[in-house]
Amino acid sequence: MDQEEPREAIFISHASPEQNMFTLWLGAKLAAMGYEVWADVLRLKGGDDWQRKLEQAQAVVTENNADFPEAVLTPLNIEARTADEFIADTIALDEGKAVAAIRTLRTRLTRPEMSAEGYLRSLEAHGLFVTASLLNNHIESI
Repeated sequence: MDQEEPREAIFISHASPEQNMFTLWLGAKLAAMGYEVWADVLRLKGGDDWQRKLEQAQAVVTENNADFPEAVLTPLNIEARTADEFIADTIALDEGKAVAAIRTLRTRLTRPEMSAEGYLRSLEAHGLFVTASLLNNHIESI
């Protein structure tokens, strides 16, 4: 049996315009980690066949799992995850590389500059409590 090519695309779903800023923020973080990111505020446009793009994705990052039932995603080998679950799991795959990438992201913040503690508070403000807790173990490195 041929092994399936690993997917490196992430589909971000959000339910309302109020979540656009978070989607942009999360999309930038995932893109910096090397993922191809699809979301309506980033790359999908009206009339795009998003369902076909979804079939190419590794995961759906959403806070609204009801829109992506397991019965639809399982046959496609796609998993729906919250942003916090997805980011924490991605960090856990290679904590050293992830912490280095996150340090680079944090140090690029210049207006205003952000301390490591401030960065973790920012993650929590975006609802990324598991991610912030995981990174708290590396506070001296980020």
